Amino acid sequence: MAASERPSTRAKAIIVWGLGTFFLGLGLLTAVMIGIVAEQVRDRLEVSEHAIGMLSAVFYVAYSIAQFIGGIMLDRLSPRLILGICSLIAAVGCVLLANATSMGVTVAGRVILGIGLSTSFLGAIYLARIWFPPERFALMSSISQLATNVILALMLIGLSVTETIPPLHAAMIGMAVGYVVLGIAILLLVSRPAAAATTAAPGDSGILSQLRVVVGVPQFWLGTAFFASVFGVLIAWNDLWGIMNQRAYGRTLEMATALTSTGAIAAGVGGLLLGWISDRLGKRSRITQITIWLLTFTMALVLFLPRLPTAGVFVLLFVFGFLLGSNILGFAQIGQHIPDNAQATAFGLMTSVGFLTGAGLDYVIGVLVGEAPPAGTDLAISHYRGAMIPLLVVLSVGALCSVALKDRARPPSSATVDPLPIPTAK
Repeated sequence: MAASERPSTRAKAIIVWGLGTFFLGLGLLTAVMIGIVAEQVRDRLEVSEHAIGMLSAVFYVAYSIAQFIGGIMLDRLSPRLILGICSLIAAVGCVLLANATSMGVTVAGRVILGIGLSTSFLGAIYLARIWFPPERFALMSSISQLATNVILALMLIGLSVTETIPPLHAAMIGMAVGYVVLGIAILLLVSRPAAAATTAAPGDSGILSQLRVVVGVPQFWLGTAFFASVFGVLIAWNDLWGIMNQRAYGRTLEMATALTSTGAIAAGVGGLLLGWISDRLGKRSRITQITIWLLTFTMALVLFLPRLPTAGVFVLLFVFGFLLGSNILGFAQIGQHIPDNAQATAFGLMTSVGFLTGAGLDYVIGVLVGEAPPAGTDLAISHYRGAMIPLLVVLSVGALCSVALKDRARPPSSATVDPLPIPTAK
């Protein structure tokens, strides 16, 4: 009977994981679209780049706080309710942003959108964790990232080729419709696997007990430092400052968008390949150490190399994006040290730190950029290089912390049953 149930279990796993991946993709698309229409927001509100950076920081602060809470709730409640309701909340945030004509309404829209999207990334990772075997975890998580990044990059390339930048109102309303449809689908189709244990172990004293389990593991904090540095730089670069940096070189918005999309595709490819290598070799800490040191060196090249021809910039940004894809390794890195009944809590806390790092970078870079010189001048290029130095500093800190990362041969025992309905091939 078990054999006859396996195909339907696999189909269910793919559907549930696919919806989580779609939520992740739509959330990423929304974040990048906000970066694309940033100039429209600036002109509508009549504010500076500093204010735009502050708006981005507000979004990620709300996202991070809600994501931490969402991680705890995913360990204890139904992912169907958590993810479905969050998708509908994101729709409300998009509608507010579509119609905002004041700074106050825009801030409110960003906060609500941040709360709604807070479980998009975490939800995709968590669903991959509970529906697939541990040795496929990094690979399936990487496939989620690859699929979303490729779709996003193709859309950005299409916009650059057609030289079409969508109006702010139409873009946000379109996103809102997508979130409503997705939220209904999640409420109807997403569930835990049949073999999953209940949310809390017998004798569990509650949320504080889960947090103590997580924060008491030194390797969790080292893995979080790795993830936060890589992921914080990724979101600060892809969502806003990558496009702005390329604009400083005098490139059109369409070309700057196309160049940034190169990094998005590369991040998906990098995450997939590095995740496969990590699963294959089982040497997760060694892979993370190598990639973050290479990434730090590449970041320095992106900032300080003299002007390159467009083809050279494409190659450099592809390598940069490829290495940024290594952020996905952070989940498998800390997951091997955390019990099963606290995984979502650990993932939520780690990703919250990552998004807060991105928010901090958005704000600090916005302050350093201030009133930028005219684009295309040597002064503008030098100005942006100086403003982007915090990205290099954050990566350097993460690289130093990665030196102490270690692997654990077997995951720690848990009072719950490991919820993996698909048996591992022997």
